[in-house]
Formats: sequence, structure tokens, C-alpha cells
Amino acid sequence: MKKVFLIAAALTLAATYGCMESKSYKSEYIYNFVSTCVTSGLSIGYCSCMMDHVRDNMSEKAFLEEDGKYVATGKFSDSYMKMVADGKAKCGQ
Repeated sequence: MKKVFLIAAALTLAATYGCMESKSYKSEYIYNFVSTCVTSGLSIGYCSCMMDHVRDNMSEKAFLEEDGKYVATGKFSDSYMKMVADGKAKCGQ
């Protein structure tokens, strides 16, 4: 039941963010980010805050490039890790 709720919450969050023009990431990227974050045991509030932080600090293109680098090397760039650390501080983790 908890898993169904989390998936529904992530889908709602993705649909909501998908309608916002000021932060244009495809809803599937938002869903994947948030659902992966929640699945790792973090709260939906924290995960959505981190997604907001990422979208406020990098373009969708840069986000996808960073994801590609991670898939290829297993590592994120130093600049991405700094941005994530800033997000953790902002979002309370």
C-alpha cells in the first residue's frame, strides 16, 4: 500500500511539474528522479525539494548530460556534487 501511495504521489508531482513552463523538464525525468529518490528511503517532500533545486540550477540538457556521464563512468562531476550538497543543505538532509 505504501508503494502504491508513493508511486501515486510521484506521478502527481510529475504531472504538476510537467505543467510548469518556468522549469521545463520532461515529466518522465522528474518522475524518474523523484521515484528513485523516494525508493531509496527519502521523503517525497525532500525528493521534490531536491528536484526543484536541480531544475533551478541546471538546464534539462545539462541534467541529461550529467546522467549520461554517470552511466558511462559511474561518477558525477564535481560541479554536480557541489550543487547536490547545496540542495541537501537547502532541503534539510
